Amino acid sequence: MTDDIPFLDRLGDQLRHATPPPPARHTGLVLRVAAAVVVIAFGVIAFSAWRSEPVSAGVDVRRSGAHVVLRVFGTAPPASEIQEIAHRNGLNIDVTEVPVGPSLVGQMFPSTVVPPEVDFTGGITHGSRTISFPLNWKGRLGLLIGRPARGGEAYGQPSDALAPGEPLACQQGSTAEAVAAAAERQGVTVRWWLTDPDTFVTRRDVPFAEVRSSAYAGYRVAYGVAFDAHQAIAELTPDGREIPPKPIKKYRAC
Repeated sequence: MTDDIPFLDRLGDQLRHATPPPPARHTGLVLRVAAAVVVIAFGVIAFSAWRSEPVSAGVDVRRSGAHVVLRVFGTAPPASEIQEIAHRNGLNIDVTEVPVGPSLVGQMFPSTVVPPEVDFTGGITHGSRTISFPLNWKGRLGLLIGRPARGGEAYGQPSDALAPGEPLACQQGSTAEAVAAAAERQGVTVRWWLTDPDTFVTRRDVPFAEVRSSAYAGYRVAYGVAFDAHQAIAELTPDGREIPPKPIKKYRAC
């Protein structure tokens, strides 16, 4: 059972507009019954708030303090189902499915500008499975939900090429030659970028012959972007150093 906000509003209206009490001779009994009804009603509300259950196999909407939290988990349901559940709970959002790589399946991304009061838990760049809205939020938001890309289908949302399941999975910190060998085995075309973390200058689409030269022998892969299952960018920095403000995301599966 979810914390269905419209339901709580209707319940409050019913309590406020309850039928007037009968004649005075039954006042004591009526008061006791009314008290019992109020206790039960608040019990239902409390149970709803603290013991809410998923409204779908893969999505729920719960009230958390002064916020309403939309959460997608497990195998995400179709976009239409997420949207319908959100609308039922007072959240005006439009949800569209887009093809993505394995690491972003079930993740949500904004397709419109995100108001500052809306929080994508975990950040927007890598997608999020939890979004927090203020209680009684009246805005409108467009969302994308990742679904598995089909064979040969371009990603509708670029993914981290180094994430598990992606074209350059688990190659973070590897040399260009190691990455090139792994990419060749998987039929992946790599575009090479070289970035100096001190000057923040990036040379894009550098020929592999130059990348593997002695001048860049100490460069290692720090970041990667995948556009589909067979095309990726590998960005190398000296010793794979992090370049602010792009924190390197470590993957336990690697």
